[in-house]
Amino acid sequence: MNQFFYFIPFYPVYFFLKMTAKNGGIDIRNIHIFLGYLLKFILFEPLRITELVLYRGKIHRHQLTADPIFILGHWRSGTSYLQEQISANESYTTTTIFRFLFADSYILGEKWLKPILNWVCRTFNIPYSFQRTTMNMDLVGELESAMCQACSPYSYTWGHLFPSKFTQWVNQMILLEDNNNKEGWIADYDFLIRKLSFHSMGKRVVVKSPGDTARASILLKKYPNAKFLYIERDPTAVLKSNQYLWNVIIRENSIHRISESEIDQHIKTTLSTLKSSYYTFKNLVPKNQLIEISFDELISDTPAVLRTVQNQLELS
Repeated sequence: MNQFFYFIPFYPVYFFLKMTAKNGGIDIRNIHIFLGYLLKFILFEPLRITELVLYRGKIHRHQLTADPIFILGHWRSGTSYLQEQISANESYTTTTIFRFLFADSYILGEKWLKPILNWVCRTFNIPYSFQRTTMNMDLVGELESAMCQACSPYSYTWGHLFPSKFTQWVNQMILLEDNNNKEGWIADYDFLIRKLSFHSMGKRVVVKSPGDTARASILLKKYPNAKFLYIERDPTAVLKSNQYLWNVIIRENSIHRISESEIDQHIKTTLSTLKSSYYTFKNLVPKNQLIEISFDELISDTPAVLRTVQNQLELS
């Protein structure tokens, strides 16, 4: 994240407006979503600036006690369920919905703001459409989404906000063919990983962002002792679930709208991209640092699968 501009008051507002202009503007049907993002950046600016001044330097100096655990796999292949199960270990920490929505202010806001929001969600039965449940700020979330909310220009999640440019974001921030993008992405990602560790007083960080499936070799180079869990699910189920996911994204999160045929093309492209990159990576990583998991086996006997993970990856 830019060391200078980030300290400018209301920088996220300027950044978001600039990002919107660069990515094709606003679909008038989704202008309420655009205004919601803008309002959030404005309202929470004092909290962002305060946390920035108090903790940014400390987070940069913080040393990880152990390299992260990365969960790999395509969207809707069971990555969130696996993240939830692994991070239930009290010696681990992970991204939650609250921590990605307020990625640049959750250290100051988690103790008082999160309970208020959870009360509101329960009282008014606010849905969390992605998981077909009631919204809960403690549910697990993606680190890549936190990058977007923290106004990093290196997050592929911008492709979900601006889906007409999704292919461009996949090429730039998942395949990371440009060295400048690669360096910028890993720097911002590392900062957010350190922040999770710092906030939890040194717990090991569990990271889930499906795009990491194509970037795992970069992560292995940065964190040579990291552990990787790859989960795979029946392709037909993944396709159907991703169609549902994209419809929720377009309805509740995106500033653009795209057609069903474009959605299907995006799903097929990412499936192919992530798988081919993963098969290259799996030949590079030591056996005690990678395990492959079947979604069906995980659902049918979660404790047995977790024991296998623990033994093969030599986890606590």
